[in-house]
Amino acid sequence: EKTYTAEWYDEFFKNIQPVLDGKTSVEDYVKEAQPKMQKLLDAAIEQEKQASK
Repeated sequence: EKTYTAEWYDEFFKNIQPVLDGKTSVEDYVKEAQPKMQKLLDAAIEQEKQASK
């Protein structure tokens, strides 16, 4: 399924380097990133609704 914007997806990769370097666990990173990603995903869904009116 596609979303109206990819900002929420970009958020996941923006600060992933500490995970790749082994300095942050995946679990900790996802806990921190998920609320930000959800907010951006919700905004994208709302933008799509507004655009289709």
